[in-house]
Amino acid sequence: TLASVENVELKAFNAQTFNAANTTGLKSFTNNGSVATITVTNLADIVDLTVSGVTGNTTSLNYLAGAATTTSDTQKITVSGASNDHQIDFNSGTASIENFEITSSGSANSVDLTDVAGMTSLKVSGDQALKLNFTNTVNGLTSVDTTAATGAMTLDLSTNVGATNMTVKTGTA
Repeated sequence: TLASVENVELKAFNAQTFNAANTTGLKSFTNNGSVATITVTNLADIVDLTVSGVTGNTTSLNYLAGAATTTSDTQKITVSGASNDHQIDFNSGTASIENFEITSSGSANSVDLTDVAGMTSLKVSGDQALKLNFTNTVNGLTSVDTTAATGAMTLDLSTNVGATNMTVKTGTA
């Protein structure tokens, strides 16, 4: 049980699972320098995610069904030195999170987003290069805004993105 702990930071050398079932007040989760997969289960509320200094592997957040309750719910992700297509997985419980904000900082990043079927809006910011792929179908993505990103942006919208009408705003990087 963790009460009133706002930030949890883990580093995994072997695959690890953090069960947040009895955690209250959690605001952010950080995967810092892991060389193996980290899975966080039973999250009752949306938490900010930071992934730093990881190569390959997966960071997985598993939210409970009621975690996202409105269309204004936003998943914030900060990546710094996430490379070799580090997979960020939100599993099936997050189908209702519609808004994603990704900040690319520290050093260049290469990320695969998985199980973000409910995504309708994606905003990218930060001063570092970001290569972003979707590994599962995202049918509802209608808005992509990278105007706040000053690092080079590579976003593959041709694979696993099923929206037919989409607004894409780009920056100058």
